[in-house]
Amino acid sequence: DHKIECLQVEYAKGEFLYVPVDELDVLNRYVTYEGFLPNLDKMGGNTWRIKQKRAQKSIISFARDLLELYAMRKSVKGVSYEREYTLESDLDRRFSFVETEDQKQAIADVMRDLEASYPMDRLLCGDVSFGKTEVAIRAAFRVVVNGGQVAVLCPTTILAFQHFSTFQKRFSSFPVRIE
Repeated sequence: DHKIECLQVEYAKGEFLYVPVDELDVLNRYVTYEGFLPNLDKMGGNTWRIKQKRAQKSIISFARDLLELYAMRKSVKGVSYEREYTLESDLDRRFSFVETEDQKQAIADVMRDLEASYPMDRLLCGDVSFGKTEVAIRAAFRVVVNGGQVAVLCPTTILAFQHFSTFQKRFSSFPVRIE
């Protein structure tokens, strides 16, 4: 007699599917609005296949729209921000931490984007305290020394004040106004 620990998945009409815990990777969490309960599908029924096909068509349409958008962005002329070797090297040297390899790569990628002749379109993701602010500081500095203006948007007031303070400290030796 062999026992296996399973997760019970409920379907419509009191039907259940038992998924062994070592196969839970085949399941995906269903995310919905708070307080909204989805209608359960019948096990082996058509409604789930119909929903999948509808979602697949929607994804294909979205991907097509996204490809068109990116093609358009590549064809639009943007502002190119050239490296100012003396000032940027001075800013880089004043960074009081050791750059991680990922941070070095992110900085190089962002700077390459800023030098390109098309609009920059990059999302930088990382855990807390992994140096995203320094990447933003260097990008902002590149734009400012090329005569541009930079706005930094933050999701919270606390983070906005932290960035304000960090930018003031990092740019204190340079002819840059932080407000």
